[in-house]
Amino acid sequence: MKLIITQKQSVRLIKEALGVPKPIEFWVDTFSAVINDGLLMLLSSEDKEVFFTGDDIQEKAVSLGWNSSNDKFLDFPLAEPQLNLKLNIVPDESIKSGDDYIDAASFDTSEINLLDATFDDGKTLPLLVGGIINMEINIPESYYENGSFVELYNSEIKPYAESILFHELTHVYEFYKRILNNAAKPNFEQVANLSQMLNKMGAVDDWDELMFMIYLHLSFELNARISEVYGLLRNRTINSKEEFVEFLKTSRAFSYAKRLNNFSAEKFFNDFELSQETIDRVRDYDGKKTPIDDIKNVVLDQLIQNWSVTYEDFLKDFSADETIKIPNLPSKALSSPQNFLRFWEKRFNKAGHDSLRKISRLYSAI
Repeated sequence: MKLIITQKQSVRLIKEALGVPKPIEFWVDTFSAVINDGLLMLLSSEDKEVFFTGDDIQEKAVSLGWNSSNDKFLDFPLAEPQLNLKLNIVPDESIKSGDDYIDAASFDTSEINLLDATFDDGKTLPLLVGGIINMEINIPESYYENGSFVELYNSEIKPYAESILFHELTHVYEFYKRILNNAAKPNFEQVANLSQMLNKMGAVDDWDELMFMIYLHLSFELNARISEVYGLLRNRTINSKEEFVEFLKTSRAFSYAKRLNNFSAEKFFNDFELSQETIDRVRDYDGKKTPIDDIKNVVLDQLIQNWSVTYEDFLKDFSADETIKIPNLPSKALSSPQNFLRFWEKRFNKAGHDSLRKISRLYSAI
């Protein structure tokens, strides 16, 4: 017997399989509608950037059903967020996949005010007011010149823009939930993330890749990537499991999960590349032809020491608050580059495995 499900049922199954926070979807729809409005405005203007105030966004939200007594609102009470939309005109050939349409996106939470608000049922809850979504969309030159980029947005770009909105709003939603549950204090993941951000060297690509992997494996980033998948899938028609699997293979969430799952400390060390200038400098200092593996150990030792100092400095900063419990890195992990890499290998592999398992639930749901 072949089971036939409707598009609406399919969307519900996908959302349940992924664990996507339900209240986010309303704001994704709101921002997407405002982006469409912004593109129409830019169509009749020479400008390539438009800004929507909190009042603008709130007016659109109200027109789409925003209501302070709605359960979804009470679960994620966001109000008056702003949007800055910018177009980048690029050569047609630079768009090789859907992800190439989105040049940059972020949710600036520095502009969010957390206010206590009393609702109709008498409950007082923190209300998130403000915040700015920044989005830069790449428009192929030919579509910009012939004025068809609004149609392009609705036919091709929209799922990728919405997937990024799901990603960014998932971060904000989880931030709100941590505040609500008194869990907003620093933890290991947040300190590890700050440490990797401050230890990207810009001169050693493989080390910067390791720092990026630390960022990728963090639970809040994995959750946001999973929400991205739902953003891509919810308006897409899937005709077969084979087509579904092929689609997943092109998603960033799947690609990053595979990278984490397949990370090997041994392979990373073997493939770790050094510039010839670094090799020559070490050998000149040693006065001999030091083996490459020895030079790798010297360089990685220094990079790891810098990372460890950054991490420990953050622990000292938080040490005055006895309610903050952040573990020290195991001494074994800092005893050698190989052990440091193995420490992260274990965490990366688990994060990648868990993420792939979550994505695989979609296969069963579809």
